Amino acid sequence: MSATLHTKPWSTILRVLPSWRVVARHRAARMPARHSKETPSRTRSKPRSSAQYLRSPSSRGHRMEREAKELSLDLSDFNRSSHDFKRFVTELVNSTERNAVQFEECLVSVFLPDLNTFKKPVPHDGVSELFEWLRDSGKVRRIKSLNIPDNTTVLMSDGHVSECILERFEIERFVWRKLDINLDILISSPHKSVFTEITLYSTGNFSVLYHWASKDGIGSLPGLRSVTIEIMALNTKNQSQKAQERHRQTVDVYRRRLEEMLMERKREKEEEQGRAGDTKFNFSYKVNTDGKWDFPTPLYVTHQPDEIEQLELIQKLQACHHFLMNMKDKKGDPRHIRNFDKLREWDMKEGEDNSHLIKVAIIDNGAKFRQRIRDCIERGISYVKADTGSADRILPWWMVSDPHGTQMTSLVSAVNPWCRLYIARVGKGRRDILPEDAVQAVKWAMEQKVDIISISWVTKSMEPELRDVIQEAAKNTLIFCSTADRGTGSGPAYPADYNGTVRISATDKYGSLMPASENGSHAVNIPVPGEDIPAFGPSYMGDGIEVGTVSGSSVATALAAGIASLSLLMLMVFNDEDKDALRKMDLYTNKKMGSLLSAAINPSPQSDPLFPVAAKVKELPDRWNLATIMARPEMKNT
Repeated sequence: MSATLHTKPWSTILRVLPSWRVVARHRAARMPARHSKETPSRTRSKPRSSAQYLRSPSSRGHRMEREAKELSLDLSDFNRSSHDFKRFVTELVNSTERNAVQFEECLVSVFLPDLNTFKKPVPHDGVSELFEWLRDSGKVRRIKSLNIPDNTTVLMSDGHVSECILERFEIERFVWRKLDINLDILISSPHKSVFTEITLYSTGNFSVLYHWASKDGIGSLPGLRSVTIEIMALNTKNQSQKAQERHRQTVDVYRRRLEEMLMERKREKEEEQGRAGDTKFNFSYKVNTDGKWDFPTPLYVTHQPDEIEQLELIQKLQACHHFLMNMKDKKGDPRHIRNFDKLREWDMKEGEDNSHLIKVAIIDNGAKFRQRIRDCIERGISYVKADTGSADRILPWWMVSDPHGTQMTSLVSAVNPWCRLYIARVGKGRRDILPEDAVQAVKWAMEQKVDIISISWVTKSMEPELRDVIQEAAKNTLIFCSTADRGTGSGPAYPADYNGTVRISATDKYGSLMPASENGSHAVNIPVPGEDIPAFGPSYMGDGIEVGTVSGSSVATALAAGIASLSLLMLMVFNDEDKDALRKMDLYTNKKMGSLLSAAINPSPQSDPLFPVAAKVKELPDRWNLATIMARPEMKNT
């Protein structure tokens, strides 16, 4: 997966991007160019399907219909200084899409971002608003496991955590990365009987340890079944060998005394629970005297400003959008208007057949669920786990750490605002995709009966299982794949080199093949513009990511998938044909669709472009007549 990012000042970008984006609602007016409010290392795994599906809003509002509610909230995608957590939370809380993401009343886990990566005066800014939103809008009442990796220099106060978290939610497992916390914040909680497991961090201060292990400490948490105490070792870089040895000896004495007290608490708790009828109650404890107080270094992302030029292709697509949206006002052919209205029909009830709509699956690293693309999103699923912690920590598909998938999604939805998008997250970044996750994602896309699968990433190894599922999917689905942006001598690029795929290479703004794009051997190869293409990314990653341009074969692939989906729509609008008819004409095969895309993007001098300039846009119905298209020189050769 390769996309080179260039950014530039807002004033220049906004002159281009608003004209590139077209409102995909039942109106022709263009939306104003402004910020839109949002809704809110790998291990091998399969997803928890009950938490990963999300349906899109209807055209009567942005009401979301869910197949399943979210079971967890993992925010570790924000473990980098380039991401603005506070901005993300503010947009989430203030969004009018109150029901865009729904949660179960009891969450399996909530994992906050590592606040050590936020270089701000108040790194935890936004935490209280997030939990207030979870309680009031998310309707969450209980959290089985809560992990707070607090900033180790600017910590949240006991009162802050107590007021915004502990008093609002029933929490079973509680881990707060803070040294020598006052256990009274748990004991004074109205939900103190719910705590079953806690992890405590200590500097080795015995007065604090004594209180923790006393009857007034963990002895006052009646439901507690497990406690882990991490006593920190001295920093070997800052302390002499003699000081370190003295600390170890002192802590070892403390450990023995602490374990004696914990053994007494164990006996008391088990006897008390036995008298209450729970003869199987078991209290366990662990004391570690070699804890490490070291944390990750913030990641920085730099961007190089560049100039943006609007491609002629984008201008033509924009003219096509306006023609479709204005057919009714311009008193166009009633059949065309009826066909178009059916193909953009979003106001569908749960369970209604939507097989007539154009469906595109984007298999990438997720897509931020934001205003500019949310209208097109039908469902999403994630196959990605967090780096550490419980095996149940599956990262959401709708909240990402890398902008690539969001940018690819924005390209597809910009080219065809009337398609339905199916988002499959198979990576955190751009080079950590596991083949077995990609296999599951392709199978999921097939289950959704999508028309097109867009894959904007590359691997150099041939994976038999991925090859087989790609070739199976290609029997009924158009699969667009990137070539590698590493030069022509870099060997095969998968999954592009599997049989049945539509293989995409990137061209520069002048139409020449970009030096990095490969010229393939095993699949249809289509050159598509892939330099300085306007795209939207997550707003919390900064202005240069939220609105900017992207380059590379991955960009060309998303653009091609969008154009193919728009082409299918145009064929059905102007010919009274359905998908089955197009399949009988082999337009769902890589060769025939490859020829059609070549005619649409790079027409021969002897043929009229399928996407005319604005002055000739009235010719669209004639140019997209099936008989005319099938008679074109490009189509006769396949």
